[in-house]
Amino acid sequence: MILDADTGRIADVNPFLVKMLGYSREQCLGKKLWELGAFKDKEACESGFVQLQRERYIRYEDLPLETSHGRSIEVEFVSNVYLVDDQRVIQCNVREITQRVRAESQLRALNAELEQRVHERTIELEALNQELGAFNYSVSHDLRAPLRRIRGFVDALEQGYAAKLDSEGRRLIQTIRASAEHMNTLIDALLRLVGFP
Repeated sequence: MILDADTGRIADVNPFLVKMLGYSREQCLGKKLWELGAFKDKEACESGFVQLQRERYIRYEDLPLETSHGRSIEVEFVSNVYLVDDQRVIQCNVREITQRVRAESQLRALNAELEQRVHERTIELEALNQELGAFNYSVSHDLRAPLRRIRGFVDALEQGYAAKLDSEGRRLIQTIRASAEHMNTLIDALLRLVGFP
């Protein structure tokens, strides 16, 4: 659209805007921007017009408009003031961005849903890790008692029967003792893994 910079009246409108808003060219010409039904907020339009006259440029990223058929659309609205044959005019570029706004809204909703899912999964994972830790601690703790008994039997066998055992018997006792120590080391590692001393 082209507006008279002093009065704000529409001097020209292109076919694209006519089609987008559903108002005929004749319905637009000679009217002030805020007199068009598409621009519902008269005070905001008048305030924007004053700001535009002062700053010579104004931009709205997502301005809500309504077509002549009552359909709501979102537009990007950019206006600037410039001279044509020593007369100040306002050029208004209006681009429909309804699809983009909807897509951005859907993307925000999907991101929020994804963040919620990640949060829920993190809580579930932490709970599972705690359960695993408790199970690991329980199993490790329960293995200590039979391991102590094995060590006790090995000590008793070695002290009471070492003289009666041949070298192979003594080697087997040492193998059992080494295996019990290795098992004890593994239990300690499991307990450290789940955060128990």
